[in-house]
Amino acid sequence: MPKVDETYRHRNATYHIKGPIEWKHLATGELVTAYERINPGADGVKHQIFTINEDKNGLGRLFDGRPHRDTRTSSGGLKFPLGLWREGETRTFHYRVWDSSKETGRTETLTIQKIDFVYQNDPQCLEFGWSVSEQIRSKTVTHERQTYTYCPGKSMINQIRH
Repeated sequence: MPKVDETYRHRNATYHIKGPIEWKHLATGELVTAYERINPGADGVKHQIFTINEDKNGLGRLFDGRPHRDTRTSSGGLKFPLGLWREGETRTFHYRVWDSSKETGRTETLTIQKIDFVYQNDPQCLEFGWSVSEQIRSKTVTHERQTYTYCPGKSMINQIRH
């Protein structure tokens, strides 16, 4: 995991990313090598912890602490692709989430839509679709669907919520 201690801008937000750090998982007690992302916003600080997921194919979120919301921890996920992917390829990752006092299972799905294209004069960009769902009483419920555009040296420069 490469060393990072940088500040990035996306829309009106400024993110500070630092790592790798050693972080003790709140639900499992496991010591994890991770990255910390801090976003000081108008309504308070959003604090997140990410690490390379178990399948070694992406970054997954382990901790999400936001103002005025319950803190969530998870066993990983697939929030950003890493490694070799092909355009049009879809991968899924199943993981656990601890929210307040309950534990649930979730699935994140990521599809590579475009690789190595120019977006607003920025070369070598990546566009991917991402969604998260969970089983609730034998029904699959999709909580979020988004499309992200990432450009090297700029971070995520576009986000569309569906």
